[in-house]
Amino acid sequence: MRVFKDKFLAPFHVSDKLHYSLLFVFVLINVIVLVNAILHPPIIGYDAHDHLKYIVALSKGHLVTPKDSREFFSPPLPLYLPSNTDEIIVIGYYAVCQIGSVV
Repeated sequence: MRVFKDKFLAPFHVSDKLHYSLLFVFVLINVIVLVNAILHPPIIGYDAHDHLKYIVALSKGHLVTPKDSREFFSPPLPLYLPSNTDEIIVIGYYAVCQIGSVV
């Protein structure tokens, strides 16, 4: 555990001392990003509906074509987890999309 902690905190060391203000800014920015991803509705956005169509197509087990979604050119890996979450755990379409926005 100590090795993991040392490797995680290594970028925040300046002159062999932990730079607390740099660590604070890093944590603050990532907390803001996480809160935004959790609270922001995934269906709002200029291309959100096309990404949701992409998730639905992936959940059916096939890669997306231009007929399925206008986002067919996007790489499938970021949308793979939310597409399979719907198959594994029945938590609802909105929650699956929310998981996709966090990932």
